[in-house]
Amino acid sequence: LTVGTDYTVVYENNIEVGTATVTITGIGNYGGTVSKTFNILFKDVLAGHQFYDPIYWMVGKGITTGWADGTFRPWNTCNRAACVTFLWRMAGRPEPHSVAGFTDMPENTETNQDFRKAISWAVEEGITTGWADNTFRPWKTCNRAAIMTFIWRYAGKPAASTPSGFSDQTGNPDFDAAIAWASEKGIANGYSDGTFGPWKACNRGAIAAFLYRYGTK
Repeated sequence: LTVGTDYTVVYENNIEVGTATVTITGIGNYGGTVSKTFNILFKDVLAGHQFYDPIYWMVGKGITTGWADGTFRPWNTCNRAACVTFLWRMAGRPEPHSVAGFTDMPENTETNQDFRKAISWAVEEGITTGWADNTFRPWKTCNRAAIMTFIWRYAGKPAASTPSGFSDQTGNPDFDAAIAWASEKGIANGYSDGTFGPWKACNRGAIAAFLYRYGTK
Protein backbone atom coordinates (compact mmCIF):
# COMPACT_ATOMS: atom_id res chain seq x y z
CA LEU A 1 0.00 0.00 0.00
CA THR A 2 1.14 3.52 -0.79
CA VAL A 3 0.64 6.66 1.29
CA GLY A 4 -1.42 9.17 -0.67
CA THR A 5 -2.64 6.57 -3.17
CA ASP A 6 -4.21 3.89 -0.97
CA TYR A 7 -4.42 5.69 2.37
CA THR A 8 -3.74 8.95 4.17
CA VAL A 9 -2.12 9.52 7.56
CA VAL A 10 -3.13 12.46 9.74
CA TYR A 11 -1.57 13.33 13.13
CA GLU A 12 -3.62 15.08 15.80
CA ASN A 13 -0.74 17.47 16.56
CA ASN A 14 2.70 18.39 15.33
CA ILE A 15 4.63 15.55 16.86
CA GLU A 16 8.19 15.52 18.06
CA VAL A 17 9.04 12.51 20.26
CA GLY A 18 6.57 10.80 22.58
CA THR A 19 3.15 9.40 21.69
CA ALA A 20 0.69 10.44 19.04
CA THR A 21 -2.81 9.46 17.99
CA VAL A 22 -2.88 8.87 14.27
CA THR A 23 -5.91 8.59 12.00
CA ILE A 24 -5.40 6.37 8.96
CA THR A 25 -8.05 6.64 6.25
CA GLY A 26 -8.26 4.27 3.29
CA ILE A 27 -8.80 5.51 -0.25
CA GLY A 28 -10.83 3.79 -2.96
CA ASN A 29 -10.79 0.01 -2.49
CA TYR A 30 -9.20 0.50 0.93
CA GLY A 31 -12.11 2.33 2.51
CA GLY A 32 -12.46 2.88 6.23
CA THR A 33 -10.83 4.87 8.99
CA VAL A 34 -8.93 3.71 12.04
CA SER A 35 -7.26 5.68 14.83
CA LYS A 36 -4.32 4.31 16.76
CA THR A 37 -1.84 5.64 19.31
CA PHE A 38 1.80 5.12 18.39
CA ASN A 39 5.00 5.50 20.35
CA ILE A 40 7.12 8.01 18.50
CA LEU A 41 10.84 7.47 19.05
CA PHE A 42 12.05 9.38 16.02
CA LYS A 43 10.48 12.62 14.86
CA ASP A 44 11.68 11.91 11.31
CA VAL A 45 10.19 8.37 11.17
CA LEU A 46 6.48 8.65 11.89
CA ALA A 47 3.70 6.18 11.09
CA GLY A 48 3.33 5.86 7.33
CA HIS A 49 7.04 6.38 6.70
CA GLN A 50 8.53 4.05 4.10
CA PHE A 51 10.92 2.54 6.65
CA TYR A 52 8.75 2.77 9.79
CA ASP A 53 8.43 -0.99 10.39
CA PRO A 54 12.11 -1.85 9.73
CA ILE A 55 13.45 0.98 11.87
CA TYR A 56 11.17 0.30 14.83
CA TRP A 57 11.95 -3.41 14.53
CA MET A 58 15.64 -2.53 14.81
CA VAL A 59 14.93 -0.52 17.96
CA GLY A 60 13.01 -3.43 19.47
CA LYS A 61 15.95 -5.75 18.78
CA GLY A 62 18.47 -3.36 20.31
CA ILE A 63 20.21 -2.83 16.97
CA THR A 64 19.89 0.96 16.95
CA THR A 65 18.95 3.83 19.23
CA GLY A 66 19.13 6.60 16.66
CA TRP A 67 20.58 10.01 17.48
CA ALA A 68 20.42 12.04 20.69
CA ASP A 69 18.21 14.69 19.06
CA GLY A 70 15.35 12.20 18.55
CA THR A 71 16.07 11.47 14.87
CA PHE A 72 17.01 8.34 12.98
CA ARG A 73 18.08 10.17 9.78
CA PRO A 74 16.87 7.45 7.39
CA TRP A 75 18.08 9.24 4.27
CA ASN A 76 21.64 9.74 5.54
CA THR A 77 24.19 7.45 3.96
CA CYS A 78 25.58 4.75 6.23
CA ASN A 79 29.28 4.15 6.76
CA ARG A 80 31.03 0.78 6.99
CA ALA A 81 31.56 0.99 10.74
CA ALA A 82 27.85 1.52 11.36
CA CYS A 83 26.88 -1.33 9.02
CA VAL A 84 28.96 -3.96 10.81
CA THR A 85 27.86 -2.51 14.17
CA PHE A 86 24.22 -3.14 13.27
CA LEU A 87 25.10 -6.78 12.50
CA TRP A 88 27.15 -7.10 15.69
CA ARG A 89 24.24 -5.88 17.78
CA MET A 90 21.91 -8.22 15.91
CA ALA A 91 24.24 -11.07 16.92
CA GLY A 92 23.92 -10.11 20.59
CA ARG A 93 27.02 -7.90 20.97
CA PRO A 94 29.55 -10.76 21.30
CA GLU A 95 32.96 -9.88 22.71
CA PRO A 96 35.75 -10.31 20.15
CA HIS A 97 38.86 -12.18 21.24
CA SER A 98 41.17 -9.32 20.24
CA VAL A 99 41.15 -5.93 18.54
CA ALA A 100 41.38 -6.07 14.75
CA GLY A 101 44.77 -5.00 13.40
CA PHE A 102 43.60 -2.53 10.78
CA THR A 103 45.73 0.59 10.66
CA ASP A 104 42.67 2.86 10.63
CA MET A 105 40.62 1.36 13.46
CA PRO A 106 38.37 3.90 15.21
CA GLU A 107 40.21 5.53 18.09
CA ASN A 108 39.87 3.85 21.47
CA THR A 109 37.32 6.24 22.98
CA GLU A 110 34.07 5.59 24.80
CA THR A 111 32.12 6.78 21.77
CA ASN A 112 33.85 4.28 19.48
CA GLN A 113 33.76 1.18 21.68
CA ASP A 114 30.87 -0.41 19.81
CA PHE A 115 32.55 0.27 16.46
CA ARG A 116 35.85 -1.24 17.60
CA LYS A 117 34.21 -4.35 18.99
CA ALA A 118 31.94 -4.76 15.97
CA ILE A 119 34.76 -4.47 13.43
CA SER A 120 36.97 -6.86 15.42
CA TRP A 121 34.11 -9.35 15.72
CA ALA A 122 33.31 -9.05 12.02
CA VAL A 123 36.91 -9.92 11.14
CA GLU A 124 36.91 -12.95 13.47
CA GLU A 125 33.63 -14.17 11.98
CA GLY A 126 34.79 -13.74 8.38
CA ILE A 127 32.18 -11.07 7.68
CA THR A 128 34.83 -8.64 6.48
CA THR A 129 38.46 -8.84 5.46
CA GLY A 130 39.04 -5.14 4.95
CA TRP A 131 41.26 -3.86 2.16
CA ALA A 132 44.56 -5.12 0.79
CA ASP A 133 46.42 -2.18 2.39
CA ASN A 134 45.30 -3.39 5.87
CA THR A 135 42.65 -0.71 6.29
CA PHE A 136 38.98 -1.11 7.08
CA ARG A 137 37.96 2.43 6.06
CA PRO A 138 35.29 2.66 8.77
CA TRP A 139 34.00 6.09 7.77
CA LYS A 140 33.70 5.24 4.08
CA THR A 141 30.10 5.11 2.81
CA CYS A 142 28.85 1.54 2.50
CA ASN A 143 27.57 0.60 -0.94
CA ARG A 144 24.81 -1.87 -1.77
CA ALA A 145 27.21 -4.65 -2.78
CA ALA A 146 29.12 -4.41 0.49
CA ILE A 147 26.10 -4.44 2.80
CA MET A 148 24.62 -7.41 0.93
CA THR A 149 27.93 -9.23 1.29
CA PHE A 150 28.18 -8.48 5.01
CA ILE A 151 24.67 -9.87 5.55
CA TRP A 152 25.36 -12.90 3.31
CA ARG A 153 28.54 -13.78 5.22
CA TYR A 154 26.72 -13.23 8.52
CA ALA A 155 24.12 -15.74 7.30
CA GLY A 156 26.83 -18.32 6.54
CA LYS A 157 27.32 -17.68 2.82
CA PRO A 158 24.20 -19.53 1.64
CA ALA A 159 24.09 -20.30 -2.07
CA ALA A 160 21.35 -18.98 -4.32
CA SER A 161 19.68 -21.56 -6.54
CA THR A 162 20.50 -19.52 -9.66
CA PRO A 163 22.69 -16.50 -10.48
CA SER A 164 20.94 -13.16 -10.36
CA GLY A 165 19.63 -11.76 -13.61
CA PHE A 166 20.88 -8.24 -12.99
CA SER A 167 22.64 -6.64 -15.92
CA ASP A 168 25.31 -4.99 -13.75
CA GLN A 169 27.13 -8.01 -12.28
CA THR A 170 30.22 -6.90 -10.36
CA GLY A 171 32.63 -9.67 -11.39
CA ASN A 172 33.49 -10.18 -7.71
CA PRO A 173 32.45 -13.75 -6.73
CA ASP A 174 31.41 -12.86 -3.18
CA PHE A 175 29.51 -9.74 -4.20
CA ASP A 176 27.64 -11.51 -7.00
CA ALA A 177 26.83 -14.55 -4.85
CA ALA A 178 25.56 -12.30 -2.05
CA ILE A 179 23.42 -10.21 -4.39
CA ALA A 180 21.93 -13.32 -6.04
CA TRP A 181 21.04 -14.78 -2.64
CA ALA A 182 19.60 -11.50 -1.32
CA SER A 183 17.49 -11.06 -4.43
CA GLU A 184 16.22 -14.65 -4.31
CA LYS A 185 15.27 -14.32 -0.64
CA GLY A 186 13.53 -10.98 -1.12
CA ILE A 187 16.01 -9.17 1.11
CA ALA A 188 16.98 -6.67 -1.57
CA ASN A 189 15.43 -5.77 -4.88
CA GLY A 190 16.92 -4.29 -7.99
CA TYR A 191 15.72 -1.39 -10.08
CA SER A 192 13.14 -1.30 -12.86
CA ASP A 193 15.87 -1.11 -15.51
CA GLY A 194 17.16 -4.58 -14.56
CA THR A 195 20.15 -3.34 -12.53
CA PHE A 196 21.02 -3.88 -8.89
CA GLY A 197 23.15 -0.76 -8.45
CA PRO A 198 25.92 -2.49 -6.47
CA TRP A 199 28.10 0.62 -6.20
CA LYS A 200 25.30 2.96 -5.14
CA ALA A 201 25.59 4.40 -1.65
CA CYS A 202 23.25 2.81 0.89
CA ASN A 203 21.23 5.00 3.23
CA ARG A 204 20.29 4.13 6.81
CA GLY A 205 16.66 3.47 5.99
CA ALA A 206 17.50 1.00 3.23
CA ILE A 207 19.92 -0.88 5.47
CA ALA A 208 17.21 -1.09 8.12
CA ALA A 209 14.92 -2.61 5.49
CA PHE A 210 17.57 -5.17 4.44
CA LEU A 211 18.19 -6.25 8.04
CA TYR A 212 14.46 -6.38 8.79
CA ARG A 213 13.74 -8.59 5.79
CA TYR A 214 16.63 -10.87 6.69
CA GLY A 215 15.74 -10.98 10.37
CA THR A 216 12.05 -11.69 9.85
CA LYS A 217 12.28 -14.26 7.04
